[in-house]
Amino acid sequence: MKEGHMFKELKKRIEGILSSGSRNMERPQIKKNNESNIPGVYIIGDLAGAPVIKLAMEQGYNVVEHIASLPGAKGSDPHVYDLIVAGAGAAGLNAALTAKEKGLRCMVIEKNKVANTIENFPEGKWVYAEPDERPPKGKLWLDGATKENLIKRWHQIIEENQLDVRMMEPLEKLEQSNGYFDAKTSKSTPWREGMVPLLVSLG
Repeated sequence: MKEGHMFKELKKRIEGILSSGSRNMERPQIKKNNESNIPGVYIIGDLAGAPVIKLAMEQGYNVVEHIASLPGAKGSDPHVYDLIVAGAGAAGLNAALTAKEKGLRCMVIEKNKVANTIENFPEGKWVYAEPDERPPKGKLWLDGATKENLIKRWHQIIEENQLDVRMMEPLEKLEQSNGYFDAKTSKSTPWREGMVPLLVSLG
């Protein structure tokens, strides 16, 4: 397979699902622990069937718990990330917080803004913490709040936990080797490249 072809195909499939109104029920193939049909790529959030914020957060938490339990999950090279999360929504941020708690070196890359989907809600829209009977997992705060208050709180959590979140920085290139990936963005420099698992977080 040509260099970068695998990621282009995955990206094409994801974008096709998101952009086609007639295919809104179609989902990528997901195996145990939310791993996609491409080993080492995990899908969480809306694309993985968790459009509700609390359930997306749960997926982010659970998948990183699984990744952290794998042999060699935490590398010894301080210049190589243990995990890259593509998407700074509820699932992605909770995944990053869980990675931090597990001692994994994690970077979140986001092509727009933090919680971009929620950011685009109408002004003053109330965001609910549903389902009520299901307690949230992980460290990301969630309670009934306006979208403005929720986003403000999440930015505070990012700062307080010193999460490495890169906004306006889409993932551009991904090369596979032995189930892991060398990820590059438009702002990549050599010290930011490394072989890592990848979480694709949408929603």
